[in-house]
Amino acid sequence: MVFVRNAENLWVRVRERLSQRLRGTRFEKLGRWGYERFLVLVPARLLGETERRTRGYDSATVEIAKRILTRDSGYVDAGANRGKLLEIFHRLAPCGAGYAFEPIPALAEQLRKRFPNVCVMDVALSDYEGREILRWLVDDAGNSSLRVRKDREAGHEVREVEVRVARLDDVVAEADRIALLKVDVEDVELEVLSGATRILTQDRPVVIVECASAKLKALTELLNGFGYAVLRLDEYLLGERRQRADLVERAIADGEFYFCAVATN
Repeated sequence: MVFVRNAENLWVRVRERLSQRLRGTRFEKLGRWGYERFLVLVPARLLGETERRTRGYDSATVEIAKRILTRDSGYVDAGANRGKLLEIFHRLAPCGAGYAFEPIPALAEQLRKRFPNVCVMDVALSDYEGREILRWLVDDAGNSSLRVRKDREAGHEVREVEVRVARLDDVVAEADRIALLKVDVEDVELEVLSGATRILTQDRPVVIVECASAKLKALTELLNGFGYAVLRLDEYLLGERRQRADLVERAIADGEFYFCAVATN
């Protein structure tokens, strides 16, 4: 436990120090790219818990995408951030209708330049249409949220940015059938899925979602209501398609917060 805690603290300090030193310089993008590539080479046992789980989530998501997406498949990346997974989706489905949602304007603009064939929107998804304040963690953009989360914000520069809020059903064309829906939206996943009634009902996409264990019961009830079974990523990859009764209890015990949902009918 001491080793794990020390490893976690080490990578947090390295990431924050690198971000602070390079922020606003011409080397910022290069430094971020180099750090991400470096982490791929580090043995898992030397990573902190957060970095290790993120690596496992990314690799599982990629494997699921490979099984689902074809050249013409439609997909949605809700919470695209810097486009690490979007790049994979686009490569697997180059002729499909691709949608990426990233509410931080600067990141959305970078994605537009990298993926001109993807519909990139600087929109925060939820279950209503309007305007909202996004709390942007400048040196940890992936943890930016519409929610005030003091534990995640501690030690970070937080900027308040007014962003457009929209329902997924309203910004994805009805003619574009969605095969894969990835949702990583930092504490508003229930609202995002509540705003995707048409997509979940008609398109029946496979859903990959990050969800804290405290909200998992509500998430499973929501998706069960649409005729979906909720599984852990490893269960899906092993061929399981039936939701286990003890899903929530096991997720809490294991600290799991990445899940896959599949239509059962």
